[in-house]
Amino acid sequence: AAMDERIKVSVVSGYFNTFRDSILSRSHCIDNYVPGILNYVEMYDIAGLIAPRWLFAESGTRDPIFPIEASRTAVKKAQHIYEVFGVPERIGHEVFEGEHEFHGIGAFAFLKKWL
Repeated sequence: AAMDERIKVSVVSGYFNTFRDSILSRSHCIDNYVPGILNYVEMYDIAGLIAPRWLFAESGTRDPIFPIEASRTAVKKAQHIYEVFGVPERIGHEVFEGEHEFHGIGAFAFLKKWL
């Protein structure tokens, strides 16, 4: 969605975080690792490329590979980007009791509202 403007609404489930606190500090699949990425960008910067289109993220409180506090930080930084665009209502975040899993409740409501 950050690179294809045809995508109107995006949902990120169990991934929206910071590279520093997730991909670069915990054991992940190698396909998640981009060498030197923090020299250029953080995950919330990439999410900012989606603005002003709609973006929703969901995060589990007990996700072992995408820590919840880093998810909250990343969303807060992305929300600031959406505020600069003048569309703070176009980004949402749901925190649910769970691990690294799809939750969907807020995501489906967000999709239904904006599609």
